[in-house]
Amino acid sequence: MPRFPFVDYEGALALYPDRPFNIRLEFTGWNSSRNCVSDCWWTIENRGGCLLCNWGATGSLGRARPIEYSLTQTLKKLKAKLAKGYKYDFRTQQGRPKNSLAHLPSPFCDIVDVVCEGGVWEALDVNGQMVARVTRDTARDLRNKLGV
Repeated sequence: MPRFPFVDYEGALALYPDRPFNIRLEFTGWNSSRNCVSDCWWTIENRGGCLLCNWGATGSLGRARPIEYSLTQTLKKLKAKLAKGYKYDFRTQQGRPKNSLAHLPSPFCDIVDVVCEGGVWEALDVNGQMVARVTRDTARDLRNKLGV
């Protein structure tokens, strides 16, 4: 399971290249180029500025070796997928909801990651902005709820 937050196009631009993230798109519908119904997914994972692309049929693991793309190639492919009808999927592969903290008041409901910066634990939103500084115990609890 990915340890990085799932983000959209704007979130990816805000986090790249410094912060890890995932973009996951899914498509279910008519594939006019193949003249059949398709049910598939497409992901980009940023690992320290290295953008890895993977795709496959829903329920599969995808390619054995993901392909590495530049930021320009990735954004071009992302826009093309969205134009074809792919939709953002903010769940992990195990079906966790996009935001397991949605029941909390704002801005805490926007937390997607918890990191330790210089010995201080910070809760971050999808854009990598600090929402709050938290104790180590609270950070552990948040990370468990977020699945990170």
